[in-house]
Formats: sequence, C-alpha cells, structure tokens
Amino acid sequence: MERFELGENIPKMNHLSRVAVIGAGAGGLCTASRFKQLGIEKIKIFESASRLGGTWRYVDDPNDDPCSSMYKNLLTNLPTKVMNYPDFPFPEDTDAFPSHTVILKYLKDYAKRQNLSEHISFNDPVESCSFEKKECTWKVNEESFDFVVVANGHYTKPSIPDIFKSSSFQGQIMHTHYYRKAESLARKNVLVIGQGPSGQDISLDLLGIANSVALLGRSEIKGTPDSLRKFIGWAKEVKPNGVLTNNGDLIECDYILLASGYCFDFPFLEENVIEYSPCRKKIQPLYKQIIHSHFPSLAFIGIPCTIVPFPLMDCQAQWLGQVWKGNVTLPPTEERLKQAAIIPGIGRPEIDRHFHKMSNAQWKYDDDLANEANFEPIPRSIQDLYTQVWGVRSEKGPAVFRNVQYKDYYDY
Repeated sequence: MERFELGENIPKMNHLSRVAVIGAGAGGLCTASRFKQLGIEKIKIFESASRLGGTWRYVDDPNDDPCSSMYKNLLTNLPTKVMNYPDFPFPEDTDAFPSHTVILKYLKDYAKRQNLSEHISFNDPVESCSFEKKECTWKVNEESFDFVVVANGHYTKPSIPDIFKSSSFQGQIMHTHYYRKAESLARKNVLVIGQGPSGQDISLDLLGIANSVALLGRSEIKGTPDSLRKFIGWAKEVKPNGVLTNNGDLIECDYILLASGYCFDFPFLEENVIEYSPCRKKIQPLYKQIIHSHFPSLAFIGIPCTIVPFPLMDCQAQWLGQVWKGNVTLPPTEERLKQAAIIPGIGRPEIDRHFHKMSNAQWKYDDDLANEANFEPIPRSIQDLYTQVWGVRSEKGPAVFRNVQYKDYYDY
C-alpha cells in the first residue's frame, strides 16, 4: 500500500462520520460505547461470529469459534473490581475470580446498557480493509468508512515455536488455544510448555485427571502441588518420547501442550500496512500503540499485553475519540514514527516478543492517555489491588492465590 502524509489535514470525526469497528469483543464494545457518548451514531461493528464477546465466548469444539480461547474450568486471573470498565461495575455479589461465563454475561449486559446491538453486524467477517486515497476513506468489504478501529483481539492465532512444527515426537502436540476439558487428556502423560498464567492454570486443571502432568518454564513456581512435576529451562530438542531441555532433562510424555502465546494477525489489511517482527508478536508503526503513524484514521485497540485489559482498552478508546474529534493534536508523522519505535513498557530491545509487554508500566501509560484527553484516570486503588494480587500469586502460587481474602477488596 502506498503511504501518504496527511499532515495537518487529519480528518475530524463528527456526527456524520462513518466508523467501522472490527470485532465485538471487549475492545470493540467499549470503543463503540465511548464513541456513542461523543455523539457518533454511524458506527458499524463487524463481528465474524453469531454472538458478541470475542475470546470470552466458550465453545466445546474450538473449531466452531476460532476466536475463543476459553476452557471449561477457566477462572479469571484478576478480581472483578480490577477488571471492570470504569463506568460499568460488576454486580456487587459477583465472585472475586469468576468463570468465563460471568465475564461473557457482563459484556452482554454492557452492550445492552449502551444499546450496542443495533450497531453489530453478526456473521459478518471482514475480508478486506483498504484505504481509498482519492476519497481519503476506508473500504471495508464493500462499504466506505471515514475511520476504522481494529479490535479483533490477539488470542486467535497461536504462536507455535519452530522446534514443534516438524519433529519426531510420536504423541500429539496441541496449543492451549484448543484446550477445553481436562477429561480429553485422561490417562495421558502431559507436558505443558510455558508457565505464564495459562500454562500454570491448565497444568493444575489437568491434575488428577491426566495420568501425569509436567510443566516446563523459565523459573521456579511456588505453591504448586507435589504431583505437578516442574522443570526449569526450555525445550532444546523434541524426541520421539518427549522433550530434552537445555539442562539435560528428558521429560517423557505422550502429549505436549504449548502455552506459547499468540501472534498478531490482521489478514484483512493490505500488505505492508502493518510491519510484523519475525515472531509476529511485535507490530509497527503504532503511535501510542493505538494510531497508525502513516494512516491516522486507522487505529488499533487492545495491542498492549500483560495488562488489566478492560480499563486499559477503555482508556485507549476515550483517548482515540478525543484525537479523532480534534481535541488532542497529533505530532507530525516523523515524530509519530519515532515514538512508535520506542519500547512502551518493560520489554527489552533484543526480545521482539516482549515489545508490547506493559506490566507496571501500564499505569503511567493509562495516566498519560487520560491527561492528554482530559478524562478521569484509573483510580490508584485499582493499581494497588492489581499489585497485591500478582504479589500474592508470585509468593503463594497459582493454586491458592484466588482463595486469599484481599485487603479492602470489597471497599474498592
């Protein structure tokens, strides 16, 4: 796609503007909601599935909904007092760490309150999205729009390390994206590779049902049952009967579950609009991780990772609305490109897959968006509770952190 410089002629959004939102998950819903609050009514939300919710939709067969990464027994890693949109709390009687079904209902209730259903086009996947230079508009499928928000999530395309793509392993290899029920792996000797939250929680979900469960990751995990076999390191070689680690451990198994994360994937965009790193976990060039530096009427919601997703995406949506309304001035293209290349959070230059990783840097990021766009920042109590929960998880382990009565939880 040919690049261009809009300079000071960046279009301004008004009540006549046509806005396309790609995805009716958490990011797309809050963006549409915030735009409606600004008086924007010509919003169309493209949703490939027959219902809203994005990754929070559970289906028994993952082939029935490629966007869903939920498994049957999944519980949230964050308490609901941290998770909710700032303007829409969970009901007071909601469990601190509820199941995915509760989160999906929350999203449905949110969409109902904001009258978003009238804007959602279900079973309507986006096949193409291209910029029409002459009209300065976007063509999404066969329709024209002035602005496009990409909110299709990044839990759809599993990242498979090369070592597992072609190996002599005689058992089965599957990404955790397709994991649904522990019973499906009964009597299997399972090795879970990757000890992020999903890898840890799924390992525990399998205990007592799989014949044996091993977990391979970068460091020691506290507070796990003795029945979970833990190995430190990474996979050096895949053998017919298991995996050889860099430390020389041969972990025998007949089923490998890869908790290796996901790749960004925007197949509907024209080639070269987005620059992918080789691992496809870093994308460029997004100013503030939101607005495309060359195409400022194209934006992305929900790119940062290791975050509190709903509040952060809500901050992004509010900031974006004020930018497109003309109330926040963007710097020139050259400066946008320069800022887009700077690591925004806690990542390191030599590790592309961590480029969008935010962790504790998310709070300053959220505050900066709020200050620029003049909206209420996320309360510090949310940061405090988030920090407390992750501190307890690190100290006591994934098996027990949800059972802790967090200080002042019900006072937030």
